[in-house]
Amino acid sequence: MRPAVLVPLIILGGLAVFGGFIWAIFSFVFALTAPLVEAADRWDAAIAASDSAAAHAEFSNALQRQLPEADMQEMLMGLGIWGQDGEFSFSSQSINGGEGQLQGTWTGPDGTVIPVRLGLVRENEVWRIIAFRFGSDT
Repeated sequence: MRPAVLVPLIILGGLAVFGGFIWAIFSFVFALTAPLVEAADRWDAAIAASDSAAAHAEFSNALQRQLPEADMQEMLMGLGIWGQDGEFSFSSQSINGGEGQLQGTWTGPDGTVIPVRLGLVRENEVWRIIAFRFGSDT
């Protein structure tokens, strides 16, 4: 094979290997943090269904003691989130030991976008919400 053809093939092969490596890293990170997003989605589904018991059950034991079910519902109603079929979208996901963090937005059915940050903790092999904050100072 002529060098003029061989050099571009080597460059393309190197780029393909590098791209595959980057893809593998991102896939690995998102696979590790997928359980955090699943916990957030369970909470969101309970909020949309106006199921305060299920929504409260997604909290850690500590947050359940700190924030009673009725207060949680009242807080989410005040934010205009309670009973709304919204959707979380997270731009930042991280896990450090038994603690996790999600940061992104919640988009309501009317297009309202609210910044959100969720802190999670692993309790009895399940990820639970230990802290949440909606609003611009997340």
